[in-house]
Amino acid sequence: MRVIDRNDHSFGRLWDALWQQDVYQFPLYSNLHSDYYKSYWNYKQFSDLSFVIADDDGPICGVLMSLSEGRGGRELSAYGLPIYYCEASGLKWSKYQSAYKSLRKKFYSILKDCVPCYLRYEDYLVDGNLSYMGRIFLEHGGVALPKFVQVIDLRADEQELYRRIRRSYRSLISWGTNNLKIIVVDSKTICKEHMVLFRQLHSHVAGRETRSVETWDIQYQMICSGEAFAVFGFSDECMVTAALFLHNEKYCYYGVSASMREYFDKPISHGVLWTAVRHARKLGCSYFELGEQVYALPSKENFQAKKEYNISKFKRGFGGEPHVHLVIELSAHSGDISF
Repeated sequence: MRVIDRNDHSFGRLWDALWQQDVYQFPLYSNLHSDYYKSYWNYKQFSDLSFVIADDDGPICGVLMSLSEGRGGRELSAYGLPIYYCEASGLKWSKYQSAYKSLRKKFYSILKDCVPCYLRYEDYLVDGNLSYMGRIFLEHGGVALPKFVQVIDLRADEQELYRRIRRSYRSLISWGTNNLKIIVVDSKTICKEHMVLFRQLHSHVAGRETRSVETWDIQYQMICSGEAFAVFGFSDECMVTAALFLHNEKYCYYGVSASMREYFDKPISHGVLWTAVRHARKLGCSYFELGEQVYALPSKENFQAKKEYNISKFKRGFGGEPHVHLVIELSAHSGDISF
């Protein structure tokens, strides 16, 4: 078994081969998205510690991971996102056994150089099973909590997807498509002005610039490269609602959106989201993730938690089923890791 680090010239090729075998291929872990988070968390210094385990036949498993040092101390993550683990499918068990030994040894050697540090890993529980990386975290005292996300299976036909939408939403979708000019912007139709308008709308809604212009430029690059698309809604030539959706060949993820508060009495977002679902299906995506779900209504005093609850309820209205992920957090100190 060979351990190939990020700085090895063959890493990119091997990781891409491994990525093609991933069940979901979450778009949040593309190179451009890593660039986005480097810019978003610009007060942190990142060192890429990603690696792939391979033999003469090709890659078997790999980890996307970086070390950051900032105001919050040392953290092992994937540029602010949970550490990402990827594994080839359909191989002989003996190959996995050998690869797991190499992975554990490499991971421990990284930890030895990084402790004390905080780690966060998200296990997608593919086929209901805990990944090998998840087992490592739990064996060393990781604390696991379930995370629920709403996912639409786009392999159903469009009429069936529409039937699964909350009945009260159907007239609201019709209102949006009839009263707004809704456009889909992709690599063929994007221009700089689109993202300038999106950024201005986002700042207007938030009351301030919440992130750097560079992050918006990177999202523009995502659309240009075919890793994302945007859906905009206009009223009288004014952009009143917009949303960005990250995607690859398999998976589409509802990224960021903004809508003018002055239009909150009108259903301006419903037509935009349904348009995005339809477009993702046309692209050939199998899954459309609406985001994390909050089920319990919080106390009235907690405005942010209540807002997240209402957003979750809104998203569930577009159908789909809850998928369970396992978020595992670990604080590692010297002496905690068995080498």
